[in-house]
Amino acid sequence: MAKRVIQTGIGDLDKDLSLLFKFAEGEEHAALLDVIKDQAILPKNFLERIPKDLISLCLALASPTNFQFILQKSNKKSHEILHEAKRLVEKDFIGLLEHPTVLKILQEQNKEKKSPALNLNVISRVSAVPIWFGKPPMVPSVRIGLLDKRDKILLDTSLDWQDLAFLIRALTEILADQLDDGLSLFKKKFLDLPFKEKLAEDIQGIEKQLERLKKTAPNFGLTSIPADTSGRVLPVAKT
Repeated sequence: MAKRVIQTGIGDLDKDLSLLFKFAEGEEHAALLDVIKDQAILPKNFLERIPKDLISLCLALASPTNFQFILQKSNKKSHEILHEAKRLVEKDFIGLLEHPTVLKILQEQNKEKKSPALNLNVISRVSAVPIWFGKPPMVPSVRIGLLDKRDKILLDTSLDWQDLAFLIRALTEILADQLDDGLSLFKKKFLDLPFKEKLAEDIQGIEKQLERLKKTAPNFGLTSIPADTSGRVLPVAKT
């Protein structure tokens, strides 16, 4: 087999990818799969056979959000190898991500972090003021303000309708990605959702507003476009 040339341009990613291919195609491949399938193996013995760098890489490649971020930041010539690596993870190493030792590592990492609510400016209110630029016909825009509980302005920006739609689409997709990525951990009771009822209410609100958009948009000549099922849109990359 010809030696792969891995040049992603991202820090230690080249080294980690080489490690993945070594484990996937080396003589110890079958033995490593047995280690991954062994739910009773001691964490110490597990980590002696499966390096933490490999675990981190598999987590990144298996996450749709993280994988798209890697594609965005990496050299385009390396995308074929990155997709090959993702297929390897999904084929042979997906069980690694649900192994008790890996789940325990993730749980300990979460415990070490402070509560996000203590470190973030929590958005409690969103204000919106329509604005119009130029002489008729004018470009429709809106001024958006994000405020905390004390009405401190966290973000103040103006968006035209296309920018606003792009932002909403991106944020909605990020939420969907987060739910998809966290499902296996939730099923194993490694995620706590103290805000479950409010989250469900907000998701229902998104669906309700989407129905309004579907009724109103055609009046502006905004006809429906067939959904693109070939892949995810990059929420952080607007062109």
